[in-house]
Parts: sequence; structure tokens; C-alpha cells
Amino acid sequence: MCHTNIGFGTTADDQLPHNEHNMISNADHPVEWAMLVTELDDAREHLESLIDEMAASGAIDEIDYAVQLGHVCAHLYQPVETSAI
Repeated sequence: MCHTNIGFGTTADDQLPHNEHNMISNADHPVEWAMLVTELDDAREHLESLIDEMAASGAIDEIDYAVQLGHVCAHLYQPVETSAI
């Protein structure tokens, strides 16, 4: 459903080899960490709202569902930019 590239401040020229991983930490990048946690919290809130709406109504329009799920995915795949990675 949610198809996109996730990056932590990397570009095509500076991506690490496939077997290495970028890491973001609160200690090293507190602003970026806070942004990441905020996006995850926003995604959780929107998903909970969608679930509550579906449970209450017992149905959902397919287009509305796709739009709302896309909104959740947008929060999940928001890239975090760091200058140190």
C-alpha cells in the first residue's frame, strides 16, 4: 500500500552499501528524532481515528478509505533529514 523510498538524509550519491544501515538517535539528532516521533504519533492518531470511524459506521467508502490510508502512509514515510548521516 505505502510505496516510497525512505531515507535519513541520504542521496543517490552517498547511500551506504546494502548491508550497512543508517541510524538516527535522540542523543545525536534530537530535532530530527523529535520530528520522527511526531510523524509516528500523527500516523497513529489518524489510524486510530480511521479504525474508530469504521467500527462506528460498519462501512467505509473505498475512495475515502484510500485517501485516509494515504494520509497515514504520508506520515510514516516522511523522510528525516540529518546533516551528519
